[in-house]
Amino acid sequence: SPAMIILGGSIGSRGELVRRVRERVHAQSVFEVDIRASVLGPRAGIAGATAVGLSRLHKNLFGLEEDLDACMTLPPRRVPAFGENTWIQHSQ
Repeated sequence: SPAMIILGGSIGSRGELVRRVRERVHAQSVFEVDIRASVLGPRAGIAGATAVGLSRLHKNLFGLEEDLDACMTLPPRRVPAFGENTWIQHSQ
């Protein structure tokens, strides 16, 4: 009994399909279900693929265990002091 169903990608970007799915689900479900199109539209697939790739990269870089996968975040980035250049070292 989901409270909301979000249709993404090419399905979500087609208003007539969203309306048909909404009609069918409301006719079949005894629960109130909010059905809407994703705000990402046709970019939903690439956004999801990017999220999976970043999650795997984070796991590989920091060696997270499976049960910690969603609990850990990247450490804050160190901000260089004013005038400090972290890329170029000056020789004197």
